[in-house]
Amino acid sequence: MGSMREAYEKIGADYNGASVRLMGEEMLARFALKFLDDESMDKLEAAMAAGDVEGAFMAVHTLKGVSQNLGFDNLYEPAVVVTEALRNASTVDGARDGIHALRQQYAATMSALREAAE
Repeated sequence: MGSMREAYEKIGADYNGASVRLMGEEMLARFALKFLDDESMDKLEAAMAAGDVEGAFMAVHTLKGVSQNLGFDNLYEPAVVVTEALRNASTVDGARDGIHALRQQYAATMSALREAAE
């Protein structure tokens, strides 16, 4: 297994804050690796493709919360942008600009976590 601290540093995430919040490095590693199975991004992508504003909002709001709890600041920040673009929106169109940065950070986060899991 690679270093979880290194994975966090690679993506610009808050390892120390998350470690304190989750009461230690062992719990942080456990929850961070569970993120690999999180379906929020898949649900967001499907809802965006279907034009489902409510579904997209719920998915990105969940992703935002999980990212914040795990200290994934790199993922949290673009998730906030997409969440706010979808809040009270009638279409998903306003969120399309922010989704690119979110996808990039999501891919980087997943890659770093997979490396740490090896």
